[in-house]
Amino acid sequence: MANTEEKSEQARRVLIIYNLFLRDIKLTSNVVLEKINEEFGDVSKRSVQRDLQVLKDSDYIQSENKGRNSFWRLNRGKKITLPTQIKTSELLSFYILKAYLKTFKGTEIENDINSLTAKIESLAPGDAILEDALYWDQNPGFYNYQYKHKIISKLLNYINEKTWVKMEYEKMWDEGIVRSYDIFPESFFTYGGTIYLIGYLSKHKAFLNFAVQNIINLEESSYQSRKYPEFDYEKFRQARFAVMDGELSDVVLKIRKDFAVYFENRTWHPSQKVTSDKTGNMILRLKVPLQPDFISWILRWTEAITVVSPESLKQRLRKIYEEAIGK
Repeated sequence: MANTEEKSEQARRVLIIYNLFLRDIKLTSNVVLEKINEEFGDVSKRSVQRDLQVLKDSDYIQSENKGRNSFWRLNRGKKITLPTQIKTSELLSFYILKAYLKTFKGTEIENDINSLTAKIESLAPGDAILEDALYWDQNPGFYNYQYKHKIISKLLNYINEKTWVKMEYEKMWDEGIVRSYDIFPESFFTYGGTIYLIGYLSKHKAFLNFAVQNIINLEESSYQSRKYPEFDYEKFRQARFAVMDGELSDVVLKIRKDFAVYFENRTWHPSQKVTSDKTGNMILRLKVPLQPDFISWILRWTEAITVVSPESLKQRLRKIYEEAIGK
């Protein structure tokens, strides 16, 4: 019989798989396996098949065959029940989720939210997370998206309907210049108080990100038959530091040992490798684009960081410091 830890691990997988269906509705077993391995590492196909069977037996998903192709499809008429055996990290996640759910009060899904909140309350009673604290990081400031409601609503529809879109966009660094792009919108993410759209540009054969506040207009493209690759989050993440992408450079930074506590156990970029020198300073190696996002991150830690290499980064920082002093 599986032990408690194995049951908890399976419960986590089942929840993640169900969430995949909430986003994509229809998936193959192989796609589910790929997504689960991204999250958990090496999980056998047989284990994932058992997880899918758990959801099927509970009537949350159903199998579907079209010719030689087999799919699993979400059963829209069923709502999932949360597991009763949860880890400490999952318990904290439930408290965070409860705090976020409060922001949906007064909306058209309030009744559904109340039902979900009541279920979570039985597993994580009380309020351990301050709701306002979810949004209190004022370092980057927050853009007011009140006047972008129509743009965001359109994008949500295009993403869910998997529709190619013609987008008019004003670039961040070219104020007043509006360019037109044919994109396949993939999803949103937030960073530094800004909502970004990830979209595939066939012209560049790449997924790029766009600040939502700079989107001027959207309309459905007349070319819907174009192919697009599956979105690879890890590849997307590796190609940029924070938001900006570009040519990757090998960077070596030395972190003063008395500042190391602020860098320990933190992931700044997927490529990072951490060692230390003979005097106890931390050595941080990264492969990142030398773009403004990365430059500004280094400038925030002027007292802590010494750039070891490359020389081009040293020269760029020296120029920034000299111009700042000159002002």
